[in-house]
Amino acid sequence: MSEPKSTPDSYLIVGGVIQGRHAASLLAQRGETRVAIFDSMVPRERAYAFPVPDSVEMLMGDITDATIVSATVKSFGATCIIHTGLSLQSQSGERVVDLDKGLTKAAQVNALKKWMDESAKTKIETTRHLIEASRAYGVTKFVYMSDADIFFDGSERPMLNEWTATLPTEFWTKYHEHTAQGELLTLRANRRGDLRTAVIRPAEFFGAGSSAIYRSIAAMQRTPEIPNMQVGDNTNLVDHTHFANAAHALILAADRLSPAHPKHSLVAGRAFFITDGEPRPFFNFYRSLWKELTGEVAKRNGQPVVGRKMTLFASYLRGDPPEMRRRLKRMCSSRSYDISLARQVLDYTPIVSHDEGIRDTIKWYREMKAGEKTGMTEAPPPYIPTEGDFFTEKSPFL
Repeated sequence: MSEPKSTPDSYLIVGGVIQGRHAASLLAQRGETRVAIFDSMVPRERAYAFPVPDSVEMLMGDITDATIVSATVKSFGATCIIHTGLSLQSQSGERVVDLDKGLTKAAQVNALKKWMDESAKTKIETTRHLIEASRAYGVTKFVYMSDADIFFDGSERPMLNEWTATLPTEFWTKYHEHTAQGELLTLRANRRGDLRTAVIRPAEFFGAGSSAIYRSIAAMQRTPEIPNMQVGDNTNLVDHTHFANAAHALILAADRLSPAHPKHSLVAGRAFFITDGEPRPFFNFYRSLWKELTGEVAKRNGQPVVGRKMTLFASYLRGDPPEMRRRLKRMCSSRSYDISLARQVLDYTPIVSHDEGIRDTIKWYREMKAGEKTGMTEAPPPYIPTEGDFFTEKSPFL
């Protein structure tokens, strides 16, 4: 006699950002019939965003409001929640720094503070509300998307793994601190009642739809000397994660939180580093984009090549402002991650290679630029500049 078929899950994806949209699309492609994206704003029609199948429901409501979150989880009948930790609302043009508009320093600081406040709400308060609603309404699986760089403290951390990773005493940014708090809330909620939780930690997102990458490529087109620029000896390896690979990992973790899955006990209550599995020297990433866009191989300019310590020491001697020294430290530091645990426990294998991701990103960029010329598409929204950004309109190296 055959085993009775288990009841299909109802997937509620919180955060209509690109990672959430990829996850929704992957679920729809494999035949899941109950998939919804829940966000404070879910503009399906935006051309720069990754498209979502019509079968995916769009639920709009304030994801930082406990009452609305609870009502949404209950009314949708969610059994599995995937929380991206991000919100389109926090990335809207009204809440971020638009470098093209020449905002004053005070205005930029104020906009950054608003964005950080929104980040704290989405990473911490939304996570707390979702966990409470999950326990109240029978959600049994909860996956949170964290960030591998919550462990970065300015020091060399090559091939960091889950056993050696320890949170820094002082986080690199408030964003990373908020992200880490959301991760801790998620892991502590594991096995509270019937709820099982897991966390994935992707590194350095990229892919079609990224406003930060879009602006970096545009800056390189305006100033072709940029790809040739380099600080440090460029031997520090940095991992990246294509949006599709992060979404794939979210679903793998969710599947393995089912009590019937043979790896259930290995996944519940754990966090996993996720990357494309192909760490590259920091500046090579941008040079790869440039080569795919133009066919030209960037050549390092005539500046002397010095190592990480000498680069940072020279910055100190020059009297560079603290934010510049922080930026240099991030550019010259190894930030690579060992994904062996994800491969073994989640059965994770990247579904998009790093080089495929580069090609996909440039293809999208060309489509966007062509659409802008004909008025058929809109440019991606502005974004918050962080210490990790290098190629921007106001890059200190221009």
